[in-house]
Amino acid sequence: MTKRTILRLLPLLGALGACNMVISEKPMFDGHDRSTLIPRDGIWLAEVEDCRFDSSKPEPVWPKCAVRAIVDNGGRQLQVSDGKGQSQRLAAIFTPGAPVIVQGQWVDQAKRPAKVFYGFFGLEAGAIGSDRRFGTATMWPVACGVQLGSGIRSFPGISADCRPSSKRAIRAAATSSRGDADAFKWRWLRAKSR
Repeated sequence: MTKRTILRLLPLLGALGACNMVISEKPMFDGHDRSTLIPRDGIWLAEVEDCRFDSSKPEPVWPKCAVRAIVDNGGRQLQVSDGKGQSQRLAAIFTPGAPVIVQGQWVDQAKRPAKVFYGFFGLEAGAIGSDRRFGTATMWPVACGVQLGSGIRSFPGISADCRPSSKRAIRAAATSSRGDADAFKWRWLRAKSR
C-alpha cells in the first residue's frame, strides 16, 4: 500500500483492515498507557504528494486532495477528513516509548450492527514544546508482516489475520514496519478552524 493510498483511505479506517495493517476488536492500550507527549490541539495538515495550496486560506476553499485532522483534548479525539467529504472520528491513545504507538478506535458503520475496531500506527514526534506537546509527526501503519508475493509473513506476536497478541508485539511490529514508503508526515497548522 502506498503512502498516497493510505492517506486517501485514512478517513475510512475500516477499509485498512483488509490491508497489511494490525487491527484488533478489543483495545490493547488503555488510559494507563497514555503518554505525556501529546499532539497540539487544533488543525493538522498531512503532506500529500502533488497537493500544493495556500493553507492560510479558509478550509472550504482547500482542494479535494487536502487531508486534515482536528485534534482535541490532547489527542484523545481526532476528526480526520479530506476535501472529498470523507471523514472519520476516532478516539485515540498516544502511548509512551519509541516509537510512540497510536491506537485509534473507529466504528465500522457499514457493519450491522456497527462494529468497533482498533488500528495501530507508529509515530515519531517533532517540534516538541516545553509543554510536551508536539507540532510535527511522522506516522506509519503498523504492518502485520513482510509482504512476500501474494502472501504476508507475519511479524512475531502478530497472527495470520493481523491480530496482535500483546502491546510488545505491536511495538516490535511498528519498529519493523517503519519505512519511508508508507510513512506520512503531519504538521500542526493552527489552533482552530476558520
